[in-house]
Amino acid sequence: GRALQSLCPSPCARLSTQGAPGVGRANVFVVWAYATPLASLVAALEQYRDATGVDCFWIEGFSTAPPNGVEAVVTRIKHTVLVLQPWECADEGPLTLHRLDCLKELAYTALSGAHFGVAIEPALLQAFATAEAGGDLDADDLAAALCSVDPMKAAAPSAEEASLAREEIERALGAGIALVSPKQQWPRVGGGQVGTPPTQSVTWTVNRMVAGLLREAIADAATFDDAAAPGARGGGGGGGGADGAALLGRIASLLDA
Repeated sequence: GRALQSLCPSPCARLSTQGAPGVGRANVFVVWAYATPLASLVAALEQYRDATGVDCFWIEGFSTAPPNGVEAVVTRIKHTVLVLQPWECADEGPLTLHRLDCLKELAYTALSGAHFGVAIEPALLQAFATAEAGGDLDADDLAAALCSVDPMKAAAPSAEEASLAREEIERALGAGIALVSPKQQWPRVGGGQVGTPPTQSVTWTVNRMVAGLLREAIADAATFDDAAAPGARGGGGGGGGADGAALLGRIASLLDA
């Protein structure tokens, strides 16, 4: 589990003592799920690097554990990227939105006002675009999946860690985060509500937080992909080409509907 990271030197710490190149002070905090295949994680972050010009990522499990907690890292770096993977079932959304530790890191991001972006493996984005073109998928499915976050059901390594994570999320949400515009009382997709606002206020508020963060980040990623120009700079990038950019644009517009 993530708590074990502090018990031994991180891979980055070991590489740093060896004078290895490519190890330095991070300028992006990565929200990711440990179930993500390493090749997919690298592909997504390489695309984000090319899109934004950032060059050093803080990745839990690889980077040096902070003595005063992850929140301090998120607040110091002021730039967070959410890896939208693994995303195996289109209507279920990426695993990162169903992990309590990831939701906690997103709450820290919103609380700190950090810049936020999204990263997705180019091959996966292209696969989604191809499926949409073939009529097997539409942007509404993907947008709805991104607005179906339930922190009461999200996974954690243990019941104790789940309880602590929810307490942290509630603390962060209660600290005055400007989640989304006042006009949006519940995430909507295509003009219709995604379900009925649940009785648990934290679930309702977490969905508002996620929708607020994702809306602009996905729109930025679509703009970068559409430009497809060397040296272009955006809020992120999917790397799925013109079809991928168009799909991201539709998802962003649905989140804002």
